[in-house]
Amino acid sequence: MIGSELRAAIEADALRCYPNESCGLVVAGQYIPCTNVAPDPSRDFTISPCAYAQAEEHGAIQAVVHSHPDASAWPSLADILACQASLVSSWLVVSVRWEDKRPRIGRLHRFDRVDNDIPLIGASFEHGTQDCYGLVRRYYRAALGAILPDFARSGMWWEDGQSSLYVDNYAAAGFMSVGRDAVLRTGDVLLMAIASRRGVPNHAAVYLGGDEILHHLWNQLSRRDSLPRYCKHVTHVLRYQQALE
Repeated sequence: MIGSELRAAIEADALRCYPNESCGLVVAGQYIPCTNVAPDPSRDFTISPCAYAQAEEHGAIQAVVHSHPDASAWPSLADILACQASLVSSWLVVSVRWEDKRPRIGRLHRFDRVDNDIPLIGASFEHGTQDCYGLVRRYYRAALGAILPDFARSGMWWEDGQSSLYVDNYAAAGFMSVGRDAVLRTGDVLLMAIASRRGVPNHAAVYLGGDEILHHLWNQLSRRDSLPRYCKHVTHVLRYQQALE
């Protein structure tokens, strides 16, 4: 639970720094604003080691905080990977958008480090566990703390003439179809039919923004990839019903 005073301090700093990303640390329930020393603070944030050390003089760091100017509070892949590598278990992202001729605060989202030996990028392929849907599940747990249901799946299930694993189960996993031509949002899941003789969607990727996806192709390592080369394979755009605005 984020207290009203802590929230107000985080939001005030985000507004002050707009259109750059604000950043800071939470120590003993108090927000400590830090200087963003990233080369391009409008697109990224970096807190200096010195700022970390100074904050730790007041106690253990409870959370890393930063803003997303003109973007949702959904954590970027870089945010998630940095959190997973960090010793600080909780991260907070606040959205700031330009509306009615001034910056306005949007949503404040907290996500936590997930202890998982399987990385989002560079994981080996194992059908039924470390595959495209397994990657979607790990991503959503890291980004939203959402535990998506798992579904038993055998090899080449899409070729049996009756199974459509993704189409039959996306609603039960908390997703809704928003149409193949929808304007994409970060976190949308793209279903694809790749080398599927019957046209059954047999692959899933997570949209990361900026025409990039996160996915895990058969017998390859999980990776970030360019969306345009896969657009012709997309059959559905799915949006998580509890997604951040």
